[in-house]
Order: sequence, then structure tokens, then C-alpha cells
Amino acid sequence: MIQTLPSCPLLFTARGANPRSSADLTALRHTSERFRLLLENSVDLIVETTRQGEILYVSPNVTQVLGYSVGDLLRLNVFTHVHPEDLAQTMALFALPEGRGTCRYRHKNGAWRWIEATGREFSDAEGRVRSVLIARDITERKEAEAARRHLEEELHKHARLNALGMLAGGIAHDFNNMLTVISLYLGMARADSHEPNVQTSLAQIAEAVTRAKCMARQILTFSRQQSEEYQPVRLPAIVTEVLGFLRPSWPEGVEIVTDLPADGAWIMANPDQIHQVLTNLFLNGAQAMEPGSGRLEVRVRSLVVERPFADPHPYLGSGSYVWLTVSDTGHGMDAATQRQIFEPFFTTKSTSHGTGLGLAIVHRIIKDHGASIRVSSEPGRGTAFQLFFAAQPGPGPANAGESAGTAVPHSA
Repeated sequence: MIQTLPSCPLLFTARGANPRSSADLTALRHTSERFRLLLENSVDLIVETTRQGEILYVSPNVTQVLGYSVGDLLRLNVFTHVHPEDLAQTMALFALPEGRGTCRYRHKNGAWRWIEATGREFSDAEGRVRSVLIARDITERKEAEAARRHLEEELHKHARLNALGMLAGGIAHDFNNMLTVISLYLGMARADSHEPNVQTSLAQIAEAVTRAKCMARQILTFSRQQSEEYQPVRLPAIVTEVLGFLRPSWPEGVEIVTDLPADGAWIMANPDQIHQVLTNLFLNGAQAMEPGSGRLEVRVRSLVVERPFADPHPYLGSGSYVWLTVSDTGHGMDAATQRQIFEPFFTTKSTSHGTGLGLAIVHRIIKDHGASIRVSSEPGRGTAFQLFFAAQPGPGPANAGESAGTAVPHSA
């Protein structure tokens, strides 16, 4: 710690002095005034305490630094407003004859401020041990350091993902080339053979090739090497198409419930990418449920968000939306899992049942479409994904009245 002069009451008494003239008294008053002005105009906070931390003096600028008045703190303990997580280390440093440390200190408005303090023990005229502290608010510096670290982490993460995307894109292109060859010879084999058993086996191979192509398309989406051509599409039509595609391989005993409008619900989107989003969400929901039981619900609604209804969904501006909900009755997720589900390669499944890319791809596609996604889940109570797309007028006069819709709900 920095050695400093004793606190204000002691500064104004010359230890052992015995003034014999008015000149001596005048000099003493000038010295006392000089020290008072130094203390009261310091940008740092000057504090005098007992060895146990009882505050005996604090400079008036405590109001500017921490919001308290001098009277608020006098005779309190210096540790009273220290953050609980910093209390033990602060007390340990305070017990030393001299030291330096930082801690979070509660501002009078309730906010936590980072304080850096240096201090040293001394003995007063009566031989009592006192401590003088020089404290400085370094909150802005701490926040700037945290922001810089966060930016560096984001830059490193971005660089890693870019490198991974380039690698994944190259692999996906080669994989697609091999699948093209396999599909060619598979078509020839199906044309040449008329045996029912062989045709059944070839059909299973064709289904596996289709799934492999879907996986390659997901990797290309992740690496941003797939075309992003947007056009007006009717979301319920894609939902029906994806469910029809998945139905032959759908887990037995898992019920599918749909609530889709007969017309309307147009959005501007890349149909292939929305197909990927729905495929991932539907399969994710099916895999979250126990074999032979459960229910997957898919609903599409047109809605209008007005200011009074936007508060529960602050990420939505006012306007017309197409609202898709995909919910399951599966095992659900805790809060910690929900915070990570959109991270690339995060998965709660075994390596043989998941790559951890599905929801990361969903999140990227939704973000690229300027849409919003919200997830709500509780362990044992299933999961619901809500997607909000900006509504678009569909082709033809039949869609002239599509702007009407339900108001956004207050809860999932």
C-alpha cells in the first residue's frame, strides 16, 4: 500500500508540538487548512478506520464516488457494503499492515462499483493502531476490460467457426459428389431388378441416400455455402410437405396433431432452408419423447402485434407475423440446457443419435430470415419452439384480407 498521512482529525494536530507564539499558531492553521483542502479535493476517497474496520473519517467526495454522505458511513464498518463474494479476501488484506486490493462495493443506489484501495497502518498520538485507505472507483476500467475480453472471445469464436465452416463445406461438396454417384447406380439397379425383396432393400438404400443428402445440405447451410434465394412461400404447405416426408419413418405410437390455416400465412423465405428448419424441429421433438408414446403439435397462426401486446415479446416489433409453434410432450430441458441448445455441436444425445448441428442450423436460418425464435421448456413437461416470421402478402386477390390475425399471446 501507499504510505499516507493520518486522517483529518490527526492531520491538524502536530504531534508533540508546543506552539510558543502567534506565528507558530498561524503556521499550524495554514498547514491544517492546506491538508484539509488536499483531502476534500482529492479525486480519490480517503478513509480512516480502526483496526477492526470502524470508519472514523471519510473524505467528503464519498458522495461523488459512492453516493453516501459522510454521515451515512461514520461509525459504520468499512466492510458493511462490500460484496459478499469479495468480503473474505478484503478482510484478509485489511488485516495486513499494508496491502492493495480490489472489491465490489455497493453504491447507495444499489449498483455494485469496483473499488481499488491501498492502505497502511499507523499509530496515532495515543498509540492506537489506525488504518488509512486511499480508494478509487475503477468500474469503468473493469467494464472496458470485460468488453475487450468478450470481443476477443467473439473474434476467436468467429475465426474458429469460419475455419470449421470452410472445412465442413469442402467435405459436404465431396460427400454430395459421392451421393450423386450412388444415386445414379441405385437408379440403374432399381430399373434392372424386378425382385420384390431386392426392390424393398433398394428402397431403404434410397431413403438412406435422401437422409444423407439432407445432412449434406445442413452442413452447407452451416458453412453458408448454400444459395439463399428467397421467394413468397406458404408456411402451412411446407409443414404438410415435411410431415408427409417424415411420416414413413415416424416413431410408432407418437401422435402428430396439426392446426393449420386453409389459406394465408405467407412468408418470404428460402423453401429448402425452411424445410430444414421444420425437419430438425420435428425430429428433435420426436426424439425427445419416449418410444411408443407422446404427442407432437404443430400450429400456424397469422397474428398482428400491437404495442400493448408486444411487452411479453420485446424482440417483436409491431406488425403482421406468421407464428409457428412446434411443441412436444417429451422430457423437457432445464434452464442451463436451454442456454446452450443453439450452440454448434452441443447435444444431449449420444454420438450415434445426434451431431449437435440441428438446432444451431435452425437458429442460423431463422436469424438469416430476419425472424425470431423462442423456446420454453421445463423438465418433465415438454418443449415448445415458437417462430415468428414477418407476414408477406400472397399471390392473387384472395389474400387481400390476410392482414387480420390474432394478437400475440402473453405466454407460451
